[in-house]
Order: sequence, then structure tokens, then C-alpha cells
Amino acid sequence: MRTLGFYAAGIGFFVLLYGSVFFTGRIRERVILLDALIASTTPAVDVLMQGPPPSTHGEATAIALARAIYDRINAPLLPDALDWYERLEGLSPLNVSAATALRHGGFGLKGHARFGPCTTMSRTLILALRRLKIQARALYLEADERGLGGGHQMVEFWDEGMWKVIAPSDNAFVWRTHEGRVATAAEIAASAEVFSQVYEAFPHYQYLFHNITRFSLPDAPGWLKSLVGMILPDDGFGPEAPLFFHSPRGLMLRLCLVLASLCAVAAICLRPRRYQDE
Repeated sequence: MRTLGFYAAGIGFFVLLYGSVFFTGRIRERVILLDALIASTTPAVDVLMQGPPPSTHGEATAIALARAIYDRINAPLLPDALDWYERLEGLSPLNVSAATALRHGGFGLKGHARFGPCTTMSRTLILALRRLKIQARALYLEADERGLGGGHQMVEFWDEGMWKVIAPSDNAFVWRTHEGRVATAAEIAASAEVFSQVYEAFPHYQYLFHNITRFSLPDAPGWLKSLVGMILPDDGFGPEAPLFFHSPRGLMLRLCLVLASLCAVAAICLRPRRYQDE
């Protein structure tokens, strides 16, 4: 039994090591695609900063990226166009990854239960902004007590000491304050005048800011945060939306590395006695 466990742990180690190499390549693909997206928006950032209305560098960057993402991936994906891993990824609860979306020019698998642009476009924008060291997180509009106004995802990005809102799947729409800057979620929710700006672009807009949520687990036990922090990417339990949700490939890489380490330890502990005596 000890020998069987040794060989099982050894096989598991090499399988997981291969998985680590595989996901490293997939992450590298995402980085290349995001960098190409960012490079293509540089001229647009300069134009947006001039206005009208004039934008800060953070606002201009977020808007330019969101517009580019909308233009590039605003289409459904056909499963036959994807490789086996991209199909598996797209059918998961996390939906299509940013890399798959940018590579194939689409936001979701046609016919999939989670088919829709807001999650994929928001994920792609968040990852692109973070590549530029701009903090960003997901903002969810949930249904209110009447069951209205929910089912949408947007992005908040940190600029000028506040979290400003942009809706990448609504053609990079932003709400603006009376001063002309991009509004925060609280400002949009508090002012009917500010919120109603969206009806000029989308007369039948169905979403509301009555019930705003963000993906975070502030009440998780400390020991659980520490354990998950060893596996998940940075700020898995921070105030920003957990990065693993937007980077499933990063999550899988870390899981492979952790499990491979456990298999290696198990193999050492279960070595047959003939190897220990040598």
C-alpha cells in the first residue's frame, strides 16, 4: 500500500507539473493580448484628455480601453472556433476568459446559460487596467425589492482618490457629475439627474443603482484568508473584487503548483524502504 501511494504521488506530481507549464503558457498568452490592446489605445487616451469634456489620465485610459474592448469583443463565440481548453473555460461558471475574448473577438459561447457581454467585458477591462497599475474592481447591479434593475456588471476604477464607474458592455458609458468628472456609484445612486444621463444613450435602459454589490468576503475567518492567500492571486479577499474571478488561469496555475508541492512531499514520505536504505 505504501508503494502504491508513492507511485500515485509521483504520477500526480508530474501531471501537475505539466499542468503548471500549460497554464503558464496560457497566462503568457493573456499578457501578450492585453499588452497589444493597451498599446492600441494610446492615441485615444491623448484625445480624451483634451475633451470635451476633458478627462483625467485615469478616466481617459479607462474609457479608451473600454471602447476598444467593446469594439473588439462585442460578438458571440461559436464553440467550434475554440480549442478544447477555451471551450471548457467558457462553459465554466466563470465564463469566457479575457484571453479567449481578445483572441477570438467575442464575449461568450452562444447558447451557454451565462451568455452575455457584461461579465467578459468587465473582466477584460479590469485586467487591462491592472496591467497599467490602475486598481479596478467589479460592480454588480442586483435586483431591488421589486425584482427590478438587476443582472448587470460594470467596473469601478480608482482615480483621484475615488472609485469611478464605467460600463464597458454599454459601449463604455460613463455617468458624469455637474463638474464633468466621471461619477462614483454613490453619486449615480443619489442623483436621479446624474443617473438619467444613461437614457440619452439607451432610452430603454433597464438597470438601476438601487442594489449595488461587490464581490468580497470581509467576514471570512483569518485562518481561511491566510490559507486561500497562499493559493489565490493577490487581494483574493481584499476590498477589490477577487482577482482569481477575473483570472481563472492564474487560479489554476497556483492550484497546480500547490498540489504538485503536496504530491512531492507525499512521495518523499511514502518512499518504499528500499529507497530509504540506499
